[in-house]
Amino acid sequence: MGVSSESHEALIASRRSKRWLAVAAIFTVGNLAGGVVAAAQGEIVHASVHAGLMLLGAVFVWLLASRRDTSTLERAATVTAELTQLGDRLTQIQQSIDAIGIEVERIGEGQRYLTRVLAASDVSQPVPHPERKERPLSP
Repeated sequence: MGVSSESHEALIASRRSKRWLAVAAIFTVGNLAGGVVAAAQGEIVHASVHAGLMLLGAVFVWLLASRRDTSTLERAATVTAELTQLGDRLTQIQQSIDAIGIEVERIGEGQRYLTRVLAASDVSQPVPHPERKERPLSP
């Protein structure tokens, strides 16, 4: 079973989500470091701008992380549903193969019967069918 276009798109979206999460985390940590350096230099306004940007980055990290968790659960549910469908299809295939085997066995029995009939030297006497009882011919 190949990868469906929906699962391919989900994979790309997942990669994008991971990239944005990494960018937001780096942005947040960078602003934290910048705020510490600015505060150490006594630049309170500069440090407060970094603090605000750090909080904004933290909000994005939180939103992206929670969204990623939700999409992971949705993907897990999708995979579970696909595996269930695959199991059902395999069961149907197995039942079909069993039915084909039974029919092939019946065909083989019919061929063996016809071979015995054609190989019989006396055509006037019918060869009895293995599953049926022959009735005597009425005069």
